[in-house]
Amino acid sequence: SKPFLKIAASIALLIGVASILYYLFSHSTSSTIVYESGKSKQDIRLSDGSKVLLSAQSTLSENKNYGKNNRILQLKGTAYFSVVHDTNMPFIVDVGNVYIKDIGTKFTIDAAPTRDTIFVNVEEGVVLLFDSIGSSLEIQASEKALYIKSQKRIVAPSKLNIEKRHMV
Repeated sequence: SKPFLKIAASIALLIGVASILYYLFSHSTSSTIVYESGKSKQDIRLSDGSKVLLSAQSTLSENKNYGKNNRILQLKGTAYFSVVHDTNMPFIVDVGNVYIKDIGTKFTIDAAPTRDTIFVNVEEGVVLLFDSIGSSLEIQASEKALYIKSQKRIVAPSKLNIEKRHMV
């Protein structure tokens, strides 16, 4: 019975990720508002009440109709998010075919375009890190994860901690 539950959970997760990807690619992604931080951080309050602290040399773009029929943002650089949760309209940050979906939380994304990695640090709540080829990982509060773009691979929190210890 346990293998059946694991298979059912995996199928449910894949259906969820496929649904989100379909939603992302079937809706217009033309941006209407672009925030550029320049040399200093920028505080942004979005129309849904969510807050973003955009780090220096970073860009955040809001999709057309943000808050009306979607809550999709594009990030180049680093930002801290404090998200107002809405189960009917997921909050999704697109960092170039890699996505971070809020499941009610506060988190940081470091996605500098010049680096091969995307770093996600969850302070509070849960996020789902996934890409356009079906890899996904749920990241809990106080956990971190890394996405390696060239390998199209997610490094889970437990492995990330082990790798960090070896670097010290």
